[in-house]
Amino acid sequence: MPPYQASIPFMHNLRHNPLWVSSWLNILMLVNLASAFFWPHIVAQLIFYSLLIRAALLLMSYVNIVSKRALGLGQVLWCALVVYLVFMLMNDDPSLFGSFKLYVSGLIMCNSLSLIFEWSLSKTVLVTASKKLVKPIS
Repeated sequence: MPPYQASIPFMHNLRHNPLWVSSWLNILMLVNLASAFFWPHIVAQLIFYSLLIRAALLLMSYVNIVSKRALGLGQVLWCALVVYLVFMLMNDDPSLFGSFKLYVSGLIMCNSLSLIFEWSLSKTVLVTASKKLVKPIS
């Protein structure tokens, strides 16, 4: 399948997830895309581009252009972004003010919760996979 057509079956496969997973992914995407409303801020552009990079990595891994391990780069990117935004809030950065400061606070909560979900789910998948690899001694 050509890479430019990968998003259609990818989105179709997302519908087969539990409802809470699909709902959470939609909320997370909308919260990150809302950075476009604050486009004059450099931080908003950073948020938007990090979402685009993560989406590109996800689609490229779906069509096997890059390995599944490349998805970890997206997690590293989001972790760094969350840490950077937390430090900006803690230091009361003057570029964060008004509604943009509220948006960044909500974004930190959403992205942090998403990283916790991913970490706990990947840990569960790894434990389940390792149990399947271990064969009983007979």
